[in-house]
Amino acid sequence: MAKNHNPNLAKIHRNYSIEEVANLYQVHKNTVLAWIKNHGLKTIDNLKPILILGSELRLFHQNKRTKNKRKCLPYEIYCLKCRKPQIPAENMADYIPMTDTTGRLNCLCPQCENLINKYFSLSNIQLITSKLTIAFPEGKKTHNLEGQPPPKQ
Repeated sequence: MAKNHNPNLAKIHRNYSIEEVANLYQVHKNTVLAWIKNHGLKTIDNLKPILILGSELRLFHQNKRTKNKRKCLPYEIYCLKCRKPQIPAENMADYIPMTDTTGRLNCLCPQCENLINKYFSLSNIQLITSKLTIAFPEGKKTHNLEGQPPPKQ
């Protein structure tokens, strides 16, 4: 499994050899060579010993982190198994209160049928009620929905 490496470990005003980068990120030196060959980590030149600028190393890991991020819309929930944001199956979710103002939306992923959840503020529920049908537990007061009728159960 790929590991997210801390980009701030690399000092931007320093040059690193392959072995130094491997020790810095606790990976094998062949992993560093694969970063150079297959993933676009830039080196200073093609001469031996291979040197990598610290600023390039930091930029490489920052870009690697941000390219895998997936932004969810308010009515989407991230599925860990599918590795992408999903709209819940049949547009239905259960609201499970955690405190008086926050709770968790529980629902099923439409593709893998895995249980997915997202923490949500009760005051922001009206943002998603147009897209999702939310089931509240019995006896839960929904006066925080700013005058909207309680959702159908």
